[in-house]
This record gives sequence, structure tokens and C-alpha cells, in this order.
Amino acid sequence: MKLFLSCNGKKEDSKNTILIPLSICALLILSFGFTVQSSIHQFVTAQPLITNSSNKGIYHVQLGLSPGLLLQSLPKSGFSPYIRFMSATAPPATSKTIPNNANGGGLGMTVGASGTQYNVPGSILRIVPIKSFDMTIYDSHGKVIWNIANQKTSAGLKLVHVVFPKGTSGPITISIHNIKSPRPNVPTDSADFAAKVV
Repeated sequence: MKLFLSCNGKKEDSKNTILIPLSICALLILSFGFTVQSSIHQFVTAQPLITNSSNKGIYHVQLGLSPGLLLQSLPKSGFSPYIRFMSATAPPATSKTIPNNANGGGLGMTVGASGTQYNVPGSILRIVPIKSFDMTIYDSHGKVIWNIANQKTSAGLKLVHVVFPKGTSGPITISIHNIKSPRPNVPTDSADFAAKVV
């Protein structure tokens, strides 16, 4: 069976052809895009977060793991964490900084019961933009077992896929380092996470 888009409403000769008007196609595409964005948001918010302060106190670096994973029991095949960078120096959210309804627009997430909802913008979540960062994983002897460099984030967020070399086990250190801010005069920073491969 063939699937064709129809802009002029003319019928095709084939009996096995399905015509879909362009307006319906546009709605399907927009709906799919919203579903993908919603799925990514649900994936990120559902993951457990491990937060460490950076060595210079500039960032709270968050490492998100898939549900059911723990840093002290990572699988030998590897894992796919996401890294999020939050401000360690931004003032805390107050009633003055939280809008009073969900119509405020902007980026963020909606929280609250079905009766009253509040849009929580990214600024309240303290997400900060990052120019780039490096990630290195060391074994218990300080040997590099995995590394990526010059990683870019999107809205302070980066998903990475770690594949451990065959035979990896025991304690490891996950180092998020060479964190560069797009703002001038902000020094590079780093944060380490202790973990274990079992």
C-alpha cells in the first residue's frame, strides 16, 4: 500500500493508495514534534540525579542515571548518563520569582495539581549555559578508561553514551572537567563523581 500527500485533492489511480490532505499532515508532524519534546522532558525528569559542587564552587554538576541504576553498581557494558550544569551562586527561588500562573510562557516545566499550575522557568531551576566540557573516567589506578572532549550542551544539558572497555570492574572516578563558561573572566572548573562497575 502506498501513502501519498495530496495538495490538490486529486485522486490517484492506484487502488492501494491512501491520500492524506496537507493540513492533516502538518498536524501530524506538529503532534509528533510535541510528543518527542515531551518524551525527552519526561526522560530527563524521571532520572535520579546525583549532584556534586564543582571544585571552585561555580556549578552544581548533576549526573542523571537511567531509572534503576546506581553509581555504585554500574553495568560492565557501560551506561548513558546526562550531565546538567546548575548555578551554585544564583539566589534561591522566592515567591517573587515564581510566576502566579502557567501562562507566563518561556522555557521550564509546569508543576502543581490539576487545579492550579505554575510554570517554573529555567532561571529558577538555575540551569546555566556551558561553552564546553570534557569527561574522563579513570579506574582505581588512575588509568584513563574512557574519555570525550569539547562537549557542547543544549540548555545546560548533555546526554553521553559511555561504553566501558572489556574487563572493566571495580571503583572508578567520573571526572567532568575543563568546564568552560561562555562568559568572560569565569575560570574553568571541574567536578568528580565516585562510582563502581560491578
